[in-house]
Amino acid sequence: MVYRKRKTIGIIIICVIILSLTGCAETQKQEEPAKLTICTERLYQEQIESFVKVWEKMNDGVDIEVLAIAPDVSSGEAQITKLRTEIMSGSGPDIFILSCSGQVLEEGPLPLFTDPEKAMRAEVFLPLDDYIANAQYINPDGWNQKVMDAGKTEEGQLILPIAYTYYAYAFRTEDLDDGRKLPETLTELFQCYETAVMQNLLPFDQIWFCHTFGKTADYANGTLAFTEDELLERMEQAVEWAAKIQTEGQQETVPIIAGGEVGKTFWSEVSRNAAEEEAILVIPNDEDGVTACVNLYAAVNRNTSAPEQAFSFLDFIFSDEIMTGAGIQDESSGKYFLAGNSLPLLSGISVNTKAMQEIVKNQEAKGWYEKIENKINNVRFYSMADHEMADLHMNCADLYNQQLTGDNMYEAVSRTYERIEMQMAE
Repeated sequence: MVYRKRKTIGIIIICVIILSLTGCAETQKQEEPAKLTICTERLYQEQIESFVKVWEKMNDGVDIEVLAIAPDVSSGEAQITKLRTEIMSGSGPDIFILSCSGQVLEEGPLPLFTDPEKAMRAEVFLPLDDYIANAQYINPDGWNQKVMDAGKTEEGQLILPIAYTYYAYAFRTEDLDDGRKLPETLTELFQCYETAVMQNLLPFDQIWFCHTFGKTADYANGTLAFTEDELLERMEQAVEWAAKIQTEGQQETVPIIAGGEVGKTFWSEVSRNAAEEEAILVIPNDEDGVTACVNLYAAVNRNTSAPEQAFSFLDFIFSDEIMTGAGIQDESSGKYFLAGNSLPLLSGISVNTKAMQEIVKNQEAKGWYEKIENKINNVRFYSMADHEMADLHMNCADLYNQQLTGDNMYEAVSRTYERIEMQMAE
């Protein structure tokens, strides 16, 4: 009887010790500081690191490492391959702040996500709606909702667009031939031989060509949004228009106020020259509207083990103070940190409407800005389809100049269309 009692007491003591050790281990685990990794590009590294320093001071116990993808092909592609393997295996960076472009530079690597909209469907990114609803800084009412909706699927908000762009050219009306009205539709554009338009659009036609399409894909069904015949017809229109312009011969250069991929500089120049009568041509799409493309975005990895902290950082950089570049005020000293730092200003048009109000400062510029915004009827992310179409345009222009159209152009279009379909199916 005594032996059994001693045995029972011994078992109880062992259990208490085990529970005590387990509790200590759990306490140590809870006390370990959270560590986050942000994946971005070298262009944004310095600015994001400045955000991180301030955010870490405001969030004791959380450390952030900024991983910047190298801009050279060999190092960049090696990093991207490693990152993709990690993401597929259930790990990877916690936060992504990445750009996407309508053209791939030969000296640079392909993007980590060559098609962000496709990545959304592949369950790469964490749904953020619940976090946004309880955000400390983010004010969705101050966002350009038309653009933000591009980051949504049936699951909700998966990507947070930061900046977007379209192609536009601002002229002084006195520099236009006979004060002619600038084209507003795609049909009108390909029938326009205005000197100022010809001189300024032609050098970049292979880049803005993709903006003549609205949606390029139906991601819900995994199909392209245009046919091979439609691509061929559009390409024939574009190269014939360019060829006719080139036969017009060299003329005196007509100056413009601003032009190209639209961002802060474009609207600053339009505002600065508002005392002069201006006319703006924005590249139209095939639906008599304008296609805007997201060129900088943020998202949280669905694999993250610290979703609250990861979103907290995005909440911070999406604040009006950061998005406008006003800066964060320190309550104790009254000093402002990060004043003048704003990610969208490096890339395009900010999704933060307050930030854009401070750039588009006068009524004339504001009127043009709102007119173009109202014409936007498609918002999408740049993808490999845009890169393929830019390459195709250059190839077809060469064929046309060599008088090798017909079957040659058809074959070039067919090969490109097939590659885009294959990329869609991967």
